[in-house]
Amino acid sequence: MKIRGIFYFLIILFIHSLAVGQTAAPAAKQNKKKYKKWQRGFQFSYDYSYRWLTDNPRYKGVFYDTTISDKSAIEMRNSFEGFKKSYTAGLLFERPINNKFFFQTGAIINNVGETIKLDKVSDPRIKNLFYYDPKKPFVKVSYTSFDIPLAVRFTFGQKSRYDTQRSAVSYLKFNRNFIGMGGIQASYLLSNGTPFLENSGMSFVLRGIAGIGISQGLGEKMTLNLMLTARHAINPMYLDDALNSYYYSLGLTAQILFKKKIKEKKKANTTIVDACLLHKLRPRDPKQKKKAIFGFTFGANVSQPFGSDAAKKDIQYNPSFWNSLIVPKESSGRKLPLTSPQWALHMEYNFLDNRLGIFSDPGFIRRGYFARYDYKDAFGTLRTQTTLKKTYIDVPLNIRVALSEWVYVFAGGNISVLVRDKVKFYAQYFDDTSLDLNPTAVKSVLDTYTYYAKPSKAFVWGYTGGIGFVIGDNADFTFRVNKTSDYIKDYSLYGINAQASLTYLFKRRK
Repeated sequence: MKIRGIFYFLIILFIHSLAVGQTAAPAAKQNKKKYKKWQRGFQFSYDYSYRWLTDNPRYKGVFYDTTISDKSAIEMRNSFEGFKKSYTAGLLFERPINNKFFFQTGAIINNVGETIKLDKVSDPRIKNLFYYDPKKPFVKVSYTSFDIPLAVRFTFGQKSRYDTQRSAVSYLKFNRNFIGMGGIQASYLLSNGTPFLENSGMSFVLRGIAGIGISQGLGEKMTLNLMLTARHAINPMYLDDALNSYYYSLGLTAQILFKKKIKEKKKANTTIVDACLLHKLRPRDPKQKKKAIFGFTFGANVSQPFGSDAAKKDIQYNPSFWNSLIVPKESSGRKLPLTSPQWALHMEYNFLDNRLGIFSDPGFIRRGYFARYDYKDAFGTLRTQTTLKKTYIDVPLNIRVALSEWVYVFAGGNISVLVRDKVKFYAQYFDDTSLDLNPTAVKSVLDTYTYYAKPSKAFVWGYTGGIGFVIGDNADFTFRVNKTSDYIKDYSLYGINAQASLTYLFKRRK
């Protein structure tokens, strides 16, 4: 796809620009204490979105006719589906990491989808799904999500000082920079746009972001960023579709950021006596001025179940739960990792010139899995799908050891308190020829006790190890692996979580 090529081109250009940007002259240190470091603003983008399709091996054919091959289904859908006009809109926050790099986050609404051209559809079954009206031959399929971006913006060249003596035209021409941007965007789906499925399956999507454009100063307090931006999903929108759909978009993004002034505190007149007393009290050893550093952490969390009971098929957990179903013997399937966002506060204290320290990231973490099993017998196939989500308040404590100025390792333990226990179960019988996810099915939202016939443990302990990379005075990128104890009573089932996250510090370490 051409759009995918453009997206990968922007990624390569982003990496290349990181190297080129380092050779530029350092920015002028101006108005260092006049404005707060955090800039606040908003963004809006006008995009064209679409998707590319791949075969979902779990299904033998498309949703309404298994005689159609997956390759034919992809060609058929591509023949009558096209691009859709989309958008993003929301709040944006930015803080400089150093003179060239800026950390961005925020809260935005993201919209993607496709346009179905019903006048090009020859199959009447598809037209009936959309209540085809010759007067309205186009149908817009939309998926709206709440997204939290984590991105790094960088400048190619030197940022000029604001000069009130210059004319407006001269200033606009002078205070302009080339910029690039790259990162990830964690998306939680708010609306199910597909007419094909009742059970959506996936509600959390990760997107990669890359962009290139210009930054234009609009005075001392405001900046306008204009970028050609590409967003591409890393995982499919739905796990229960006959075809995996990876949505992407390309468009123009406008960001307007505002600086906020720091209120100057009026100082009282200092007398000679006060000056003498302050002179005696102020001198201290610089090493004694170290204080705890606070920040926040956000990233992606992947959980996978292990243990001697993890290999059991879901249908064997609680036989009383299946008393209304005929339980087949032949089965196939497996447990899949559960992907979810992870966010926490960050607290750390360093000593020995930042070579050694302790830190904690208390926050929310999710453990569990996504399971699919097919059970075959003379009546057909019983297809089951289970999503186990266990949400905890997690309190870790880690020791941090610096290997160099830019790399450190850490290890420690954690204790987690269960705050939400949810099992979403779906099951349905199929025969050998039909595959339709719309008929009446067994769909339930349960707790662990009902599903496993065993209660959840309120407290879970574990240990963690990982590596961190210092990407600026106020930002780290970390990768960690956490192993927990069994989280169901009298049942050997524990989780191993892998986390990739970005930590932002409100105060510099040095």
